[in-house]
Amino acid sequence: MLIEPFIFACAGAVAVAVAYGGSLFAAQARRLLDHPNERSSHATATPRIGGAAIMAGWVAGAFVICAFAGDIDAAGKLARLALCGMLAFALGYADDRMSFSPVWKLSGQVVIAALFV
Repeated sequence: MLIEPFIFACAGAVAVAVAYGGSLFAAQARRLLDHPNERSSHATATPRIGGAAIMAGWVAGAFVICAFAGDIDAAGKLARLALCGMLAFALGYADDRMSFSPVWKLSGQVVIAALFV
């Protein structure tokens, strides 16, 4: 039995659902919008929900892999990677909300990478 198509389908479905629902929410509530500034590549306010969709899809795929993994050690490593990924996502989200300096954001990323290693 090939599990890969099931993994991709679950991850894709979750990513699309989060992107669609989150974008609708962000646009209607006027929250989590990235307003154009001198560093932007867009001209209108754009929802900042893409990272959440990617993370949700990745975690869904990782969950499916862990559920069907025969190797407990490999599942544990994947779970640790997923946890560090969620920490990195939380750091990015906090940066979107509070605009950290590059030094603070890089420091947080280095700490998260060190936790994984």
